[in-house]
Amino acid sequence: MGGKKKIDPKDIVTPFWSPEMDRRLLRLEGAGFPVVEIAERLGTTAGNVNQRAYLLRKVAAQSGPTTDEIVRAKAARRRKELHRQEKEALSRMRAAVARGMERDPAIAEANKKGAKFKAIADQFGVSRQRVHQIVLLQD
Repeated sequence: MGGKKKIDPKDIVTPFWSPEMDRRLLRLEGAGFPVVEIAERLGTTAGNVNQRAYLLRKVAAQSGPTTDEIVRAKAARRRKELHRQEKEALSRMRAAVARGMERDPAIAEANKKGAKFKAIADQFGVSRQRVHQIVLLQD
């Protein structure tokens, strides 16, 4: 997944467009002055003012996370939640077996609650394939 590269505000400073000039531009634009008048007041061209205002808006708009960052964060939260569910399911499975529940129904229940075959297999010292068979036979 490729997101657009963020523009670092430090990278857009030039000898003419200093942070102070940017503030003046934004103040004049916010006050409703026409581009031509802003250009005259700043000592540059209307095209240069338009280009700089566009760039400043682009920098301001990217202050939040990129789409890729949002997707990655959401996926990380989902993985964390699945891991939590698996740990809880394994804990309940161990407790049920300790209370006398038969192994196979406990395995099937743990799988339904989010435990993966491999994690269950590790608990009982059997193969992942055997856990899969047990779950299929319990349905």
